[in-house]
Amino acid sequence: MPTEALNNNCVRTKSGVIVYHDSSLGTVCFSPFTGLIFGLHSSLERQVFQWLNHDIASIENEICRNSLGPGWATPYEAAFYPSPQLLPNAESWGNLNAPGRPLLVNWFITGRCPLACVYCYAEDLMRNEQDEPSANRVGEIGQQILKFQPAVVVITGGDPVFTPRLEDALRVLHGKTGIIVDTSGYTLRDDQIAMFKQFGATVRVSLDSHIPRIHEAQRPLYDKYPGFQRRGSTQAAALDALCRCIGAGVTVCVQTVATKKNSNDLIRLGDVLFQLRVRNWRIFKVAPSKARLDGYRRLVGSHSDDGRAYSGKRSRGPYAHAFERLLQAKSQSWGSQMAVQVIHNETPNSVILVSPDGKFMTESNVGAGKVLIDKKYPFSPELAQIRTSIDMSAHANRYLNIAYGTGATT
Repeated sequence: MPTEALNNNCVRTKSGVIVYHDSSLGTVCFSPFTGLIFGLHSSLERQVFQWLNHDIASIENEICRNSLGPGWATPYEAAFYPSPQLLPNAESWGNLNAPGRPLLVNWFITGRCPLACVYCYAEDLMRNEQDEPSANRVGEIGQQILKFQPAVVVITGGDPVFTPRLEDALRVLHGKTGIIVDTSGYTLRDDQIAMFKQFGATVRVSLDSHIPRIHEAQRPLYDKYPGFQRRGSTQAAALDALCRCIGAGVTVCVQTVATKKNSNDLIRLGDVLFQLRVRNWRIFKVAPSKARLDGYRRLVGSHSDDGRAYSGKRSRGPYAHAFERLLQAKSQSWGSQMAVQVIHNETPNSVILVSPDGKFMTESNVGAGKVLIDKKYPFSPELAQIRTSIDMSAHANRYLNIAYGTGATT
């Protein structure tokens, strides 16, 4: 299919890889077999699209083949995930233009969650069950999201496996965009895993440490729901969810929130994930939370647990040193076979978030909290207003794994 036929369309190729051509950024590919988004240079887009759509048997470019082929054309053992995720390499792109429309939309479908994470960035949307969408409303919200033709929609929350509307959301998105489902894994059932496989969804499991007490200190159980029963360790549940998804052939990735409590253990966690055959790992710097700002200051490491501020170099917290060591470990131990993405959250208005009642929002760039993207049309924003409210360059940097804030790419 010619590139011009892709304009303003999100195409699911016969391989399963999602492709669209953004008039500003260029061609973008999402692989449901790895859960990764790639930018594709214009010199390769026609040939690669033909290959992805089974019009030609193979392509000569090894980097493209081993980045977009794992899971359907090449074995995962041959995978190569460049950093940044620009194909064939960042040097061939020169300056990266900001995309004209969203690469990814986060659909915060529910505020229900079995956990009470100490750094939860979405406490203003949590536990508010009167905003939970009906089955019809899920369809309407899904269509509003698809209007922008994102390469990927992340169904998040809360915990989406905790809502009865998850299958409705998967059905409205299936075949029209890439799908990622966020979960703690605590209440994940086998029938839900089978459903993810049916709809080709990537499952992103939250796991902060291979050490149970550290993970559970950051992601403790929320036990205030009537009739809710404890099912054991939240860390054990996350690992069990990962293993069950991998065993069922469902694509997985892991997201970790880095704090001073777990930053020194990230390399060991990476080793565990690599041995489990996880090939996509996102590490977030904890984001400020308006309701829990004192706790945030302690978690980032600029303050001790008793609230005293560190002085000198330690005032930066653990991130600079810990992330440098993490990138060295990637190079020395995991190489190009595991994508490691370090997200710094230093440009808050780079994320598009759709609330349970269907409002399009983003993180405020002037203070902790969320703001409407389009006050005039909160449920159906204009694309021009999205471009105004969202830092689209930072949006691309975030999802194409172009690290900022450390001076290094992952």
